[in-house]
Amino acid sequence: MARQTTPSPFDLLVEFEDRVDGQRAKALTNIGLGMTSIGVTWLFFLLVAWLINTNQPLPQPLTAPMTYIGPVLSLAIYQTARRGQLSVASGLFITQTILLAITLVGATGLHLSNVILFTMPIAAAGGLLRRGGVVLTTVIMIVIVIIYAIGQRQNPEVLTFSPSDTVVGDLVIVVLTLVIDTALLYVFAGWAPLVAADSQRDVIALQRVAAFGASLDIDDENRLMAQGLSFARVELKFSFAQVFLSGVNGLLDERVRLIPGGTDRVERAPLTSLPEASAIREAATVRRSLRVTRADSYLRRTHFLPTSVCGALLPLVYNDTLLGVLDVQHEAIEFIPDYQMLTLQTLADNLAATIATVRQSVALKTTVRQQEETAQALRVRLQELTLGARRTAQRTGRRIAGYDLANDGQLIPSTDLPSALRAALDSSELQVVSDGEQRIIRLPISLRDEQLGVMSFTLPADRPLTERQIETAKIIANRLALALENRRLADQTRAQIERERIASEVATDLTRANDVDSVLLVAVEKFREALGAVNSRITVQPFTPPPSEAPVSQASPAPAAAPQPLEDNAR
Repeated sequence: MARQTTPSPFDLLVEFEDRVDGQRAKALTNIGLGMTSIGVTWLFFLLVAWLINTNQPLPQPLTAPMTYIGPVLSLAIYQTARRGQLSVASGLFITQTILLAITLVGATGLHLSNVILFTMPIAAAGGLLRRGGVVLTTVIMIVIVIIYAIGQRQNPEVLTFSPSDTVVGDLVIVVLTLVIDTALLYVFAGWAPLVAADSQRDVIALQRVAAFGASLDIDDENRLMAQGLSFARVELKFSFAQVFLSGVNGLLDERVRLIPGGTDRVERAPLTSLPEASAIREAATVRRSLRVTRADSYLRRTHFLPTSVCGALLPLVYNDTLLGVLDVQHEAIEFIPDYQMLTLQTLADNLAATIATVRQSVALKTTVRQQEETAQALRVRLQELTLGARRTAQRTGRRIAGYDLANDGQLIPSTDLPSALRAALDSSELQVVSDGEQRIIRLPISLRDEQLGVMSFTLPADRPLTERQIETAKIIANRLALALENRRLADQTRAQIERERIASEVATDLTRANDVDSVLLVAVEKFREALGAVNSRITVQPFTPPPSEAPVSQASPAPAAAPQPLEDNAR
């Protein structure tokens, strides 16, 4: 079963598809939580100091925004970033940096040294927002600087200061601002090249998996397994790989591994049991990729080799059906990165789809072989039941049976064969004829060089007729011929069985008769039932007993008796 873990205050509650956004959200979560703690602590000390000495003034209006509003904004940044609302959290964080710059500049006034503080919101916007957001933030900062300049112009107070006295303060402000700008750019924008490099590795790995998927063997499942396991070991550099396959009951009951020292053959072994806490059972149950390391419990990693350090389990799922679990293990690295997990999952998906295709192909081949064997048996039976020339005699007869297709889809029996269709039947070739605004296609129905019939289709003249459509029509005609042949064979077989049954019943009844008259009466009755006769007549030679023991010289020859007819005139 999946382990239930409680997220820590620093963990995100949602998962981002874009790893850059995920890193930014995680950084905002940590910054929001840290600044909330600092702001609440600072506010607490101010209140304690004011309670101890009520004569001490509270923060002035210029510093009040960061003192009172800062903790609230920090808490809002923490909550929104943790819940995945990255755009809202980014806007709140840039607003907070603007308040911080206003607070610091408002405390000392607008000077050349502290103007650099206004670059902090722009650096934050450059790491979090797109171009439009960066431009908007820059415009806001320019407006704030202009407002400060106008307000400072109204102050005619003369100040005298020595540059040596302000160098330390100016240095601290400049260095602190540069450090903050660098940290913001590093945290929010510095991950983009790393993620781009990971994405490039993803693309290369996925291209290799795609090329591998195109070369998979779809005829032999064992060969397919060998290809997949060899790819995981040779191309993806994993020291060991195996597959656990599920049986008809849906449970993992077979293990497939490469034969030691080989890359093209596998060995299969029954899987006896798996612990309830095993990661293999968990991956098969939740149908989700899992990482396994040496830090996990022994029961969870019972499938590990003694030298394995980390591994991954990838479920093989196709059309909501679990086919198995792919297990890969590594001896050198301690953790499988996300990009490689994506590659492994793609490999597992390719293997699952190809395994399903192989099994469907094997099932179809078995069905086709059985159908061919059945058809061959029927053909042999047909040759035994027929004397060879009946098909030609029936076809050259005057009786024609067919169907016309009405506009509403109904079949209308037809007993005539138009001359145009007879010409197509005699030619044994496809005919395409234009008739005004229509195009007529006539296609013979043949089987083994014997013409069974002809099909006729009418299409609008402006509709194109492609080679693919013609080939499809021929395939349909071939399937129809095969279906007619199978139907005729089945009918003949049933008729022959019925004849054999009647003959067997007649023979049984004749055998049960105890004298000649009874035999003849049974025969007459059976002729009447079988043929529907209204008048039956049987003529037989009279029964002559064997000669006596008297000497031949003393016996006079008896004249031969005339045949006696047995007639039944029942009507």
